[in-house]
Amino acid sequence: MFYDEARKMRVVVMVSRFGHCLNDLLYRWKIGALPIDIAAVVSNHMDYQKLVVNHDIPFHCIKVTKAKKPDAEARIMAVVEEAEADLIVLARYMQILSDDMCRTMSGRIINIHHSFLPSFKGANPYKQAFQRGVKLIGATSHYVTADLDEGPIIEQDIVRVTHAQSAEDYVSLGRDVEARSWPARSIPMPTAGSFSTATRPSSSRPPPAPITASGWAESSIVRHGAAVPDPYDRNRTNRSSPRGLQPTASRPNTERPMTRIFSLPILVLSGLMAGTTAMAQDGLTVAYFTEWPMPFQYAKAEGIYDETLGLPVNWVRFDSGTAMSAAMAAGNVQIAISQGVLPFIGAASAGQDLRIVDIAASYADNENCVVAAALEIDAENAAELEGTRVAVPVGTGAQYTFLQLMEHLEVDASTMSIVDMAPAQGAAAFSRGDVDMACGWGGALGRMMEYGNVLLTGAEKEEVGILSFDLTTTTAGFATSQPELLEEFLAVTAEMNAKWNAGEDRAEMLPVIAQDAGMEDAAAGDVIDDFTFIPVDALLSDEWLGGRVGSYIDGAAAFFHEHGSVPTLLPSYGELIIMAPLQDIATN
Repeated sequence: MFYDEARKMRVVVMVSRFGHCLNDLLYRWKIGALPIDIAAVVSNHMDYQKLVVNHDIPFHCIKVTKAKKPDAEARIMAVVEEAEADLIVLARYMQILSDDMCRTMSGRIINIHHSFLPSFKGANPYKQAFQRGVKLIGATSHYVTADLDEGPIIEQDIVRVTHAQSAEDYVSLGRDVEARSWPARSIPMPTAGSFSTATRPSSSRPPPAPITASGWAESSIVRHGAAVPDPYDRNRTNRSSPRGLQPTASRPNTERPMTRIFSLPILVLSGLMAGTTAMAQDGLTVAYFTEWPMPFQYAKAEGIYDETLGLPVNWVRFDSGTAMSAAMAAGNVQIAISQGVLPFIGAASAGQDLRIVDIAASYADNENCVVAAALEIDAENAAELEGTRVAVPVGTGAQYTFLQLMEHLEVDASTMSIVDMAPAQGAAAFSRGDVDMACGWGGALGRMMEYGNVLLTGAEKEEVGILSFDLTTTTAGFATSQPELLEEFLAVTAEMNAKWNAGEDRAEMLPVIAQDAGMEDAAAGDVIDDFTFIPVDALLSDEWLGGRVGSYIDGAAAFFHEHGSVPTLLPSYGELIIMAPLQDIATN
């Protein structure tokens, strides 16, 4: 069976009662970040009917019993045929497909399994992992074959766990890993003979690109006259290995969604990175996030950095700040744009010699907590929140924001029932009324706002010292050895921020930024409008790098140290701020 790769694939998504992967898929499909059309959703339960129908997608509830399994699968196949679907994605669909269906749909079904295959196949993998005492758990997306959880692996991800956590904790942590592990940005178009069940590569992206005599894939990206091997030809394991290490041309087709999760597997990260050749080492290499649109991407796409710096700038996409730290530790990246505060704290606390050289963006309006409208609670009567149920992505900046909000409003957070949910999950639970308040960022925060109100606006949060911002970081070695190059890079970035802030060039810049971010223009505009790009003079003031940023990072580090996420504290994180490059830019 052959397919026209010029059109979007039509996909049928199948789900049971765990909706985190479905929610993530629907959101990214809605904002135009996926190269697919979701033709239908099939479930053996009614739980997500409203969610799916609200997205104007047909929903089919097909119950499955042992006695009626053939009939149920016949109905599923009828949905697939009616939808003219190319691919089925099992987004935590907890039914084993029959051998007949696997053979009929060979090469056209992808499953998201909640373990790092080939370990812990079958049912209850998190319980198996807990009983085995592993220190890393993971998730795998793979092609479905008649052999349970044995199909060719497409994508994998992991997260660190400890002996102090329970199997239930593993399940909670695993939800985010599962959403990250499936090939949401790189779903391969099935082709004739996509794979053979006789040969299963340990980590590949079917269908594989043909390999030339040089050993490089023919699909390698050409940048500055040199081919770069397809990063999917490597044996990658997780964000720490790093799943985001993807060399790009000036206007790439983005591969993965950005997920901001905080963890500290620094030693593992560095070890996995050490054996990875990420890019040609003949220029400056910069890490950035996809689906996180910012003005610097205009200069990136237009080649302004290359021209100004006088050397090629290699841009590498990531989906976690922790992986950025690992890449800098391995010497593969010199500068990271928009690294989160918490991953920076984790790396610096673990002994990595990082430095802060800029604030990439402030986004106080893009990270917040929303209270259900029915409760009629605002800042004036916030005490009524005590005893309520709150969805919070534990271990992220949003958790720190939540606790700061409660402290400022004099709400006893210890009386509240905290449910660890990624923003997309929290938004879904909030819309159903399962929680009274939900915290998050980005598109998930926007969906939360449809059902409630914030306690403090972004400006009000900043006024009382509750900040939300990302850093531009580098290594101490690079800052010391290449001060002029670093200053020139930051100068171009500052120029792009000023150009965007002026507003006159928005129509010219936004389409370029959106394309580079892998987003539709409108969606990118909605996100970037919630960012504040701070002028250099303001950055150097006590309100930012001159004082408050260091104090804020010290407080955040102390908080996560108290909660066990940061084993070791530095005396001062403010001492890791280098202001000289921006001072020179302001002077000149």
